[in-house]
Amino acid sequence: MRNVAIVVAIVAAGYLAYQNIFNALPDENMIFTLNNCALCEDAKELMDAYEIEYTEYNVEDSDEYLALFKKYKGRTLPMVIVDGKRIAPQDDTFLKIAFSGLFEPESRDVVVYTETGCGWCVKTIAFFKENDIAFTEYNIKESPEYRSEWKSLGGVGVPFVMIGDIPIGGYNLKAYRAALKQLDLM
Repeated sequence: MRNVAIVVAIVAAGYLAYQNIFNALPDENMIFTLNNCALCEDAKELMDAYEIEYTEYNVEDSDEYLALFKKYKGRTLPMVIVDGKRIAPQDDTFLKIAFSGLFEPESRDVVVYTETGCGWCVKTIAFFKENDIAFTEYNIKESPEYRSEWKSLGGVGVPFVMIGDIPIGGYNLKAYRAALKQLDLM
């Protein structure tokens, strides 16, 4: 019986090696898209925001692109491949979480920790958008990583804003403005 287990393990290891050699994802950054696909556009916007150079393959434009999509075991669109990692998003929140795990945003000067359904969070985000302040939003309900980071920074409620290394709890426009001016961001 022990010999059978060893043979099964060897066969399984060989199969996995075969899969890795012949079905490996390329190191090239690419996105497979469709025409009139809002999520495809969201994915491209995020890649642009993270300054990721990529090649777009619209599977409706070419049978060659569709064959390439199938070769890389594509099932849903958009399919994003970045640094040999596949991201098959279901929505834009998933995209943001996936990208934040792969790359640091262009600027972490302003980070806003939020959670779904928080009215004060919506007002905080609106303040930064209205003032053309670049920021990164992390929803602590959607990611244990963000929740852990939020707690480690002293977060006890939301919105919780980090401007540089200045923590600001709650919706506090006066504190936001003072911190932004201190960092010459406003």
